[in-house]
Amino acid sequence: ILASNYEITLVRSGLGAATGMAVDSEGYLFISDYRDPGTGDGKIYWIKPNGELSVINSNLYFQDEIAVLPNGNLLVGTNDIYEVTRDGGVSLYLSGLSYPGHMESDGIGNFYVSEGGAGKITILHPDKSTEIFISGLNNPNSTTFDDQGHLWVTEHYLGKVIEFDSTGQKLQEISGLTPYGPS
Repeated sequence: ILASNYEITLVRSGLGAATGMAVDSEGYLFISDYRDPGTGDGKIYWIKPNGELSVINSNLYFQDEIAVLPNGNLLVGTNDIYEVTRDGGVSLYLSGLSYPGHMESDGIGNFYVSEGGAGKITILHPDKSTEIFISGLNNPNSTTFDDQGHLWVTEHYLGKVIEFDSTGQKLQEISGLTPYGPS
């Protein structure tokens, strides 16, 4: 519920299918658009704090979530994870994950990647090694950390949100949300 004095400003319209957003340390907003209406290819909209808009043509089909690396480049998930530079350079960053979705930074260089196809959350370390953090989930989707360092994960097919501590121990589960798709 928004306060009555809350203002909403339209930043950009006409996106094909915006799927993910990330903000870097300078306040730049990056929006992943997985399917440009004109070409079918992915684009990244780069919106600067002054409202200036640039487009990074990643040309990655069905790009999904997006995250910002410490070096300022972007991580973009498709069936693999790619590194995209701000001038549009694209290189394979990591393959072998099962439909990598949301990528949440822990603030110390690791990214927690939801793998919807495998039902797990994988930690992607700065050296590109990986480790399973949580498994046995039902199509995990969005993730976020709270101020205690707990990871919150949505299981959107089941309409659940689950809280995990830093060791992967389940602390609580919130159910009864509207499920999406088959369970």
